[in-house]
Amino acid sequence: MIFYTLGGLLLIAALNSWTSRINQFFFFGRTVPEHLRQSPAAASIARNYLIGVWIGLLPAAAVFLAVRSWRPVAALLLAVLVEAMVCHIAFARAHGQAGMRLKPDQAEDTVSRPREVELLAHSTIPSLPAVLAPFFAGLVVYALAVLWVSQTAGLAAAPRILNERVSAHGGDSLFGFSLGLLAASIVLMLLMRSSTRVRTSMASHTQRSSLIASWVGVVVLAAVFWFALFGAAIPHTAVRAFLIAVFIATGALLFWRTLKNKHFTPHPFEMQGDEHWRWGLYYHNSADPALFVQSRSCTGYSLNFARFLAWPLMALFLAWFVLVLAIAPHS
Repeated sequence: MIFYTLGGLLLIAALNSWTSRINQFFFFGRTVPEHLRQSPAAASIARNYLIGVWIGLLPAAAVFLAVRSWRPVAALLLAVLVEAMVCHIAFARAHGQAGMRLKPDQAEDTVSRPREVELLAHSTIPSLPAVLAPFFAGLVVYALAVLWVSQTAGLAAAPRILNERVSAHGGDSLFGFSLGLLAASIVLMLLMRSSTRVRTSMASHTQRSSLIASWVGVVVLAAVFWFALFGAAIPHTAVRAFLIAVFIATGALLFWRTLKNKHFTPHPFEMQGDEHWRWGLYYHNSADPALFVQSRSCTGYSLNFARFLAWPLMALFLAWFVLVLAIAPHS
């Protein structure tokens, strides 16, 4: 658990260390001309921000050490939460400093002129059947596994016995992982179909990545059932190695997207909307119909909190986090 916690905290700090350079269009959430982003004042803001991010490891580690003897899983989640909060506070502080110390001439074209957004010739988001195909494939895999077990145990008892076999052969972790990956990917694709700018390169990349992730979930689900049905145990070390590999691959993908982020030009709503970003972190623009917008504080997306659906989504996430903390096992 200490290894996972330390690795997670270091990854969060490393990714947030890139924040000031993560997007060539913004400096801590503000639209700032290039010559001001390269100024000594900007370097001082970035340096203070980095110090704040890495100092944040100390309270996060302290929380983990204080709670881990009681609830190890809760200690891990709380440590990550503390580290994320420290990074957010450091970013908001740098955002405020950029507004006070970097004051570009508002007459400059580099600030006032909207930039062109590269739109695809047509929408490249997957069709609805393509989005739902992994879901139905997962149902088919489950149904086939139940039918296989029902040959010897009866159809009524087959689901329970299948679940027992999965647990007995060490597949619980991978089973939960596959279902979570499958559900999250499909829900994200369905949400984005009508709530983001689907003709941008960034939306296309997200949709393709989510579709691939959903099929990975189906493959892992099929593998778990195969091991359970044929009596082959899944070694704990293999499960751990697989999850670590996924963790590393995800971090590498985030790093690659950081380096390649200049391919994703923000929409004019986002490019020229400094006044719509609270502390450079939270977007609120009632004139923008998009629910998901390109984040200014990291790679990926932020919610538009002027849209009603953003609040239930945030509430669901918070409820999930509290639930995990509540059911986290004691030591």
